[in-house]
Amino acid sequence: MWWKTQKVSNWIMTEMMRALKGADILECLVKPEQLGALLKMVEDGIISGKIAKAVFLDMMEFGHDPKRVVEEKNLIQVSDQGELLAIVKEIIAANPRQAEDFKNGKTKLMGYFVGQLMQRTKGKANPRVANELFAKELAG
Repeated sequence: MWWKTQKVSNWIMTEMMRALKGADILECLVKPEQLGALLKMVEDGIISGKIAKAVFLDMMEFGHDPKRVVEEKNLIQVSDQGELLAIVKEIIAANPRQAEDFKNGKTKLMGYFVGQLMQRTKGKANPRVANELFAKELAG
């Protein structure tokens, strides 16, 4: 459980302090339970860390509940393998040279492929699922 405390501490020290821009912490609109709910959404794979940062900025500005922000802005992470697989196959087909280079050992290209998927899904693809799908498709 110590790692959860560490995550909360990291968010307060980085994201919250950055968003406060030197203002008094008492002016912060985000309640502790809201921050906890946001981090739980990341932990549960509902949203990515990147999306969480955008949601957090909305929370800091308006004091909204993270679930409300995610639902209203349709930010739920896409983890459906069937939905993502179709896009993965399209990306591989559109990038045959990179796919061949990957198969020949340039494994750093995985970042390129996952980046393409993130771009196509506006950052909503689950990165873990994306990596698994590309690894499987590029191996075959």
